[in-house]
This record gives sequence, structure tokens and C-alpha cells, in this order.
Amino acid sequence: MRIEVFQDSVLRQKGKRAIINEKISWRTHSQHEVSQDRGKELLLKIVRMSEIQGTEREVISPDGWTSFRFLLKSENMGFSMHETVFPPGLEIKMWYKNHLEAVYCYKGSGVITDLETNEQHEIAPGTLYALDKHDRHILKAHTELRLVCVFNPPVTGREIHDKDGAYALPEDD
Repeated sequence: MRIEVFQDSVLRQKGKRAIINEKISWRTHSQHEVSQDRGKELLLKIVRMSEIQGTEREVISPDGWTSFRFLLKSENMGFSMHETVFPPGLEIKMWYKNHLEAVYCYKGSGVITDLETNEQHEIAPGTLYALDKHDRHILKAHTELRLVCVFNPPVTGREIHDKDGAYALPEDD
């Protein structure tokens, strides 16, 4: 699914909100009506979990994690942002050789192991870790982990880990 700011004539107004592709909601920065002669309207993007669940933006990995893709490459933000859920006991070896990733834990507990140094770091609510050197690592969930993940370059939406534990580099449009 590609999400864009369309010409005003494509937008359907619902109060202060405009709905595009019926799944993702947007609202205008101000309360004024969108007029035909203004060209493209600047919109503040609002994405709700309820709009992602059950769509192609909810990615269930064969490994057992689920990722809700809030922002993707198609939004032209320069990064992608996801909520990822690891069930208790899930342990995954990863290596984002094509991406930088920052991860913020807001629920649950686990441990991340840096495979270069074998250092282990506890993950708990309020913890952020950044994989700024394409670090090879293992993430293990003690309890259900709920993580907010930001990727650069942004992912396109359907990626799952390859044999190296990486995502493929997105193709240029």
C-alpha cells in the first residue's frame, strides 16, 4: 500500500480529518476547509494501532515476533517506525547489516547480547538501545517485550529477517 498526499479533490473530509485509502487517517493542521485551488494540503499524519491491525502493516514473522509498521519508506520521513512484540522466551539472532536501528522498550523484560563482545544488557521499560555500528546481536524476551523500533534507511513494510538476521536493503523507487 502506498500512502501519499493526494490532490485535494481526492480527499474526503470528515470534520477535521481526511481519510486516505480508508486505512490510515490524516488531519489538517488547521480547522479550515480544504479548497480546490490550493493544490496539495499539508497534513499531520495520525496512525492508530487499530488502523494497522489486520492489514499488510501487521507483519507476523515465522520466527514468532509481530511488527506493526506505523511509518514506512513510502511516507518519505527518512526512517521507519514500528512497534514490535516479542512473546516470552523468544530468542532471535539479528544483524542489521543494511540498517541502523534504535529500539525503545516500554513494556516487558529481556536481554540483548552483543555478539562481538558477548556483553549482555538487561532490557526493561525505559531502556533504549541503538545498533549504530550494524551490531550483531541476540535479543531474548523473558516476558512479553513491547518495543518501539526506528530504522534508517526506512523499511518498505513486508521485511522479515533473512538467513543472516538482516532486512534486505530497500530498492530505490
